[in-house]
Amino acid sequence: MASIKINDYISWTGVHDEMLRRFDIVMETAEGTTYNAYIIKGKDKTVLIDGSKTGFGEQWLANIREVTPIEDIDLVVIQHSEPDHASAFNVLLDIKPDLEFYGSTLALANLKEIVNRPINAHVIKPGETYDLGGLTLKFLITPNVHWPDTIMTYVPELKVLFSCDFLGEHYSFESLYHSKLKSKKTYDHYFKHYYDSIMAPMARFVNLALNQLKPLEIDMVLPSHGPVLDTKEAVNYALRKYSEWSVIPKNEVPQVVIAYCSNYGYTKAIAETMYQSIVETGVGVKMYDIIEVPEQKVVKEILAADGFLVGSPTIMADVIRPVYDILNSLPIYLVQGKKASAFGSYGWSGEAVPNLITRLKQLRYKVDDEGLAIRLQANASELEQAKQFALTFVSKLK
Repeated sequence: MASIKINDYISWTGVHDEMLRRFDIVMETAEGTTYNAYIIKGKDKTVLIDGSKTGFGEQWLANIREVTPIEDIDLVVIQHSEPDHASAFNVLLDIKPDLEFYGSTLALANLKEIVNRPINAHVIKPGETYDLGGLTLKFLITPNVHWPDTIMTYVPELKVLFSCDFLGEHYSFESLYHSKLKSKKTYDHYFKHYYDSIMAPMARFVNLALNQLKPLEIDMVLPSHGPVLDTKEAVNYALRKYSEWSVIPKNEVPQVVIAYCSNYGYTKAIAETMYQSIVETGVGVKMYDIIEVPEQKVVKEILAADGFLVGSPTIMADVIRPVYDILNSLPIYLVQGKKASAFGSYGWSGEAVPNLITRLKQLRYKVDDEGLAIRLQANASELEQAKQFALTFVSKLK
């Protein structure tokens, strides 16, 4: 696909990856994606916003050359250094080795290791701007949406936001413009799928980015993936949805989730004892047998809770797999700093509880005990121990 003139100053010079069916290993992309890049021409300077992916370099160069000679590009703004945006920069550097790159400290450090050569790098400072001659680039530092190196670029004279991955989606759509979509339902599906897969784990940072955008008048959004939001209606819709989806609930009363698997009912008995003791404190508590409840529901409840108690028997010297599946579905940035611990019954050996404690710490939960491990079926004294363990846990939530 050739370049597309967006207005008198901006041209799309990206490429389509129509056959991509999986992104970042875990995300399905049934409609492929685009690697969007843009040329902005002011009176004095010509700037390239974002790059492309290895394997698409020649097509990308051809699209750029339709707009401007490579030699006339004054600088590149690298908003994010993930290889789908940055791994093709070598083809540009082969033509113009002294090309200057503007980006965050981390983006520029990453880029150097991706292209494996020295680069002419300029670290963008908070509040910094760049004059193109009649047009101004205003740089916004917006980390962790969805990589730590992310920035966005706003052109106030045009009311245009280059949003990087923010407000994008994986959808290879030839006409490029949101206003030309044949099916808004299809767009909405992939927009939500993209948010859930890429942005939802970073909801706290999404809110920070949205706060930076509030004072800006934005008529058009040019993301790094998917259709250009070319109407005010489309821009407002996208911003509104991100705002709705990124609400992080705050509980008036502390909430605890107990999630467990149990082979012979021994771990279940510990969980039920803990549950009943917490109920009596007035703290909110929900209990789930991980085998009986859909994983998505359990994860959602854990993310909304202030405290998390996870239980597993020890089988083959480890945690049972369904419990690991739950833990591996918890985004670090949404659980870090919350309180958690582990419990379980064991027979031959007792590795499950210490392994759970290790994993909880890796998720950056606040863990200040060694968990509770009980050999086989708990007796009355051990069930009392489980009760006191739960009471001590919730006392630190208040």
